[in-house]
Amino acid sequence: MLILDLLLAAGFVFLMELGDKTMLATLCFSARLQRPALVLCIATAAFASVTLISIFAASLVATFVSQKLLPILGGAAFIAAGLFILLNPPEELQNTADIASLSLTFITVFTAELGDKTQIAVFGLALTHTVLLVLVGAILGFLLANALALSLLHRYLKPEHVPRFLQITALLLIGVGVVTIALSL
Repeated sequence: MLILDLLLAAGFVFLMELGDKTMLATLCFSARLQRPALVLCIATAAFASVTLISIFAASLVATFVSQKLLPILGGAAFIAAGLFILLNPPEELQNTADIASLSLTFITVFTAELGDKTQIAVFGLALTHTVLLVLVGAILGFLLANALALSLLHRYLKPEHVPRFLQITALLLIGVGVVTIALSL
């Protein structure tokens, strides 16, 4: 049953992404930019890109990039994202997105997912299930988990609380980055 391959991947990724560091980054960038649909698209594109790498080129990544280096790169991206948010607070909330913020969203999600538990699970599923359906299911699971989180954020977060939310999430991103790097050393 091919549909089971799709549902299995979607279910695994949905559950693994709930409350994950990638979701935290997506929430933070969405609150900053006030463009949840755009941020969700960028984050999903980054997730899809790294998932393609996981499924089709895991052996090349393992060959050319040290497994010790991947968490350091991911941790550095989280620290950079947190510092960017802390040092560049939005002057006012508006429905605009600058290229630097969108690029940082993509880079943060992409590097955070390199070697992440979700990608390891997707790689394992792809070994024994239909590759294309695992890919589509993984992307669907990521999209659903993050869409749920973003809809809750933008429904319940009052505009006057966004600056404090950004400060807290920026500090959490920096903390995740520091811990990720420390644990990899």
